[in-house]
Amino acid sequence: MASENSPAITYTNCDYSRPEPDIVKYRCDYCGGHLGLNVYRYYRMRFCCKIHMSDYKQRLTMETRVKIRQLELLAST
Repeated sequence: MASENSPAITYTNCDYSRPEPDIVKYRCDYCGGHLGLNVYRYYRMRFCCKIHMSDYKQRLTMETRVKIRQLELLAST
């Protein structure tokens, strides 16, 4: 109960019993789909299946492939 000197407390119609919607942190870098339990990686990129990873690799130019290879070699040393 509110007294004359204190303001009345009002409550909004918030439903805190429902969990927040799931936020997808990681998505496939090729199709943008959700990543499942099996994640395929190619130099800091994540793919939902091997087909998307191989399609991505085929789209790369030869210069880009050389740069990625050089970065992989530097990271391993």
